[in-house]
Amino acid sequence: MEESTVVYVTLETDLIDGGGIGGLGILTSDVFHEARRRNSPFYLFSPLYPVKLHQKINNGSVEMERIKINHNSLKKIDSFGLDTKWYPVEVSVYLHELSIENTRSYFIEMAPTEGNGWLKELELYNEKDEGQQVFVRYTFARSIARFLRRNSILPKLYHLNESDTAFLILAVDEEDMKGRFIGNTHTPQLHGHKRFRKETCECLIEDKSLEKLKVGEEEYGDIKFINFGRILAYYSEKLCCVSELHEKVTKECLYPEFKEKITSVTNGISLDWISPHLQNLFSQYIIGWENNSDLLKNLDAIPNSKLLEAHHLNKRELSEQFLEWKRKQEVISNFDEINIDNTIFTCAKRLTEYKRLDHFLKLIDLFPEATFVFAGRPIREWGDKFLKSLIDTIKNSETSIAYVLNHDREKARYMVAGSDVGVNIPVSTSEASGTSWMKTIVNGNILVSTPSGSVPEVITDGKNGLIVHDDLSNLREKLEEAVSFARNGEYAEWIRNSISSSCFVLAPRMFDDYISKLYS
Repeated sequence: MEESTVVYVTLETDLIDGGGIGGLGILTSDVFHEARRRNSPFYLFSPLYPVKLHQKINNGSVEMERIKINHNSLKKIDSFGLDTKWYPVEVSVYLHELSIENTRSYFIEMAPTEGNGWLKELELYNEKDEGQQVFVRYTFARSIARFLRRNSILPKLYHLNESDTAFLILAVDEEDMKGRFIGNTHTPQLHGHKRFRKETCECLIEDKSLEKLKVGEEEYGDIKFINFGRILAYYSEKLCCVSELHEKVTKECLYPEFKEKITSVTNGISLDWISPHLQNLFSQYIIGWENNSDLLKNLDAIPNSKLLEAHHLNKRELSEQFLEWKRKQEVISNFDEINIDNTIFTCAKRLTEYKRLDHFLKLIDLFPEATFVFAGRPIREWGDKFLKSLIDTIKNSETSIAYVLNHDREKARYMVAGSDVGVNIPVSTSEASGTSWMKTIVNGNILVSTPSGSVPEVITDGKNGLIVHDDLSNLREKLEEAVSFARNGEYAEWIRNSISSSCFVLAPRMFDDYISKLYS
């Protein structure tokens, strides 16, 4: 075997339809796109999900249905059987069409060879019980390790995203593979640090790996659990957080015993989140920006009129796409067409409690001359409740409000580029980094945000964003400021200041930091 590459492992990526539901899925795709742009030796592995949740409108409400995922972008390249303690599994490995010689995206499909056909209906993060959660993650990890050994690929490093992927530490050892481990944690919230009952793990994990589980043992009352977040931290050379604030919280609150190996590389987003109209401007006035994003720090070469024209074109394209989404019945709104003369607010992210969109929703009627466009998948009971409240508000408000169904990468690009203001108000210490706010500033729009995640590393209040107190006591004031700036003659300066600070949040900087801080 010959040492070759970095293996990057995640449970979700939005490189294919239905393969991601939130920021992590988008981020992992952005990492792949940047590696591909460089032709870097980098292999991305993710499970292949046969079905996904899809939203549809029924009598003015939003319902969820499970539909088959389109896998036309994939080519089957390998298959093999895998024995497990539960039942035999047939594994198929697919290669994404965007893969090139050094940079490849692999998808692992797991199907039972006998009994228990639920794997054929596997959906992201929706296993039926704890046993299935462990089985899916462990079998996925074993499939990766077996594929690498079968194809004589010996990575120099395994980059593991979230505690879900710490099972690869067991599988690599079982296949007698070598390589260093880097752990990445993407949330300070406990649901991102998976704990499974010890007896469940012992039933499903090969006996030769049980010894490795001891470092993750925790007791709650009479029940023993295995914390795979702790296993990830223990066996990794470094545990990488995704912002400076996230690093601080992880050291102080989650894993103080591993603080010497805890570091951070702030998240970044791929260049394709910048609207084509702005990219054309940069290519015309800032030669070489694609290979040196630091050149975006100075936009003096671009006239204000050109920046405003590009912004106007972005708003017009959002308006046109909105009509298409309406035609496809993928929008619930109380208006037919976006008025691009209005100040357009967008809030496109997972509908979950710590994002606190309910506080934003309460203030919407104070801005009757603005347009508000929401999108995002509801998460658990709180998300379903908020979505119902949002739809009720749409039906009863005189302010222009819309909810876009089935939020994905394509819809998000139109929404973030075509808005004037992006809203991001999570509890500061509950957000590891956040990337939706990054997409706001790379398109020159006004960011209204709490000092959450990585925001404090980039945003200066009143210059390239508007900072909301963490208790949201000045949210209304900052929203009013945003409307005022969007309507006066200073908007070109906002575009300039936002984009000039955005080089830090782009993937080239992030990938450079991976290489210098984690991979070397």
